[in-house]
Amino acid sequence: MSITPYSLFTAVLWSSAFILLLYFFRKNTRLLALTGVTPLLFLILGTALRCLFPIEFLHFTNVVGLEGLVAGLFRALRAPLGQLPLQVWEVLLLVWAAGSLGLAARTGLGAWKFHKKLRSYEPLEDSRIERLAQQAARELDVPAPLLIQTLRADTPVIAGLLRPVILLPCYHYTDEEYRYVFLHELCHWKNHDMWVKLFVEVFCILFWWNPLVYLLKKDLARALELKCDGAVLKHAGAQAALDYQEVLVKTLVSSHKQKNKGFSSYRVTELVSSQKEDILQRVELILQARQRHRKVAPLALAGIMALLLVCSYSVVVQPAYYPSMEEITEGQYTPVTTWNSWLAQESDGDYILYCKGEEPIPVSDKTAGIMLDNNFVKLIAWYDNEWGYTNKILDLMAYMHTADQSR
Repeated sequence: MSITPYSLFTAVLWSSAFILLLYFFRKNTRLLALTGVTPLLFLILGTALRCLFPIEFLHFTNVVGLEGLVAGLFRALRAPLGQLPLQVWEVLLLVWAAGSLGLAARTGLGAWKFHKKLRSYEPLEDSRIERLAQQAARELDVPAPLLIQTLRADTPVIAGLLRPVILLPCYHYTDEEYRYVFLHELCHWKNHDMWVKLFVEVFCILFWWNPLVYLLKKDLARALELKCDGAVLKHAGAQAALDYQEVLVKTLVSSHKQKNKGFSSYRVTELVSSQKEDILQRVELILQARQRHRKVAPLALAGIMALLLVCSYSVVVQPAYYPSMEEITEGQYTPVTTWNSWLAQESDGDYILYCKGEEPIPVSDKTAGIMLDNNFVKLIAWYDNEWGYTNKILDLMAYMHTADQSR
């Protein structure tokens, strides 16, 4: 098990493919109605794991050598940067680290300002709304939230990693509508959605240079909203589903009228987003909720995604290179194909040649070396590769000839 630049490159390719698959899956309302949101969350988790653990597994991962663009990319990364004693990849690594540190500092500062702003608000003093919030909290078995009403909130949002805080906009809801609002927002807190969004925010900070991670961030927020919609309406009837979707539409219309700045951040989870198509999809899924038969389909789809994640570790992409005979005879390259073998150093210092489908072959043994005198060492080595062994013998003869000529 190891991590190499090639395994990192492969992990970025796979996770990017997963993000695109997630996007098309999340946009397919008919498929979501059939399977629910659980496979969507599995795919988000697999995307993050694939990128955060770019590992090659011995005897499982197969090397795929590619020419053209991939080979040219890695050659460019290894090129020296002008007169500096650095290669291009080293400079890019420094830029990567600097960008991540800068974004982490900005995110931390934003979190500090947000919580400072929260502490400056006065709690809402309305016994009717407080009673409705407490009833919803008891129904979900979560702590009663702190309620704050502010002009800055254009839609109900929940914040707080350790204690739920619900920020309410300055427009009216009926008691039943408040019940749905509180159930939805407290479902986010019960499901630890703020922690999930924080994890994805860290993921975006680490891989800020990949534009697809921001698509993942948006799709995650929408998937969490769909999940809470399903939780609120899990045991509700058709009329309750209609009432609930009316709350969403009312909130969307009211938020557009207010046009406030809002709280767009991983630190909060909003009842509705500003995207009209998202609300339309949620309403359509709510209206189809009574027609779903989600038993085998979500489990099967989640299993397929888990299998795809495992299979992604069976391949690592790296540039294919075929050395010329001049390079081989000069001893610059070892003539072993990169897609069927690899060389590993054991803990005792010996080297083992692993070939696909063959038993491991020791190619050198430090204990078999015999120091005959100060200038001559007998080295015992094994090659299960006659062509490669012959080339090495020729390399040795060429070196001996060069050494004799220099005397």
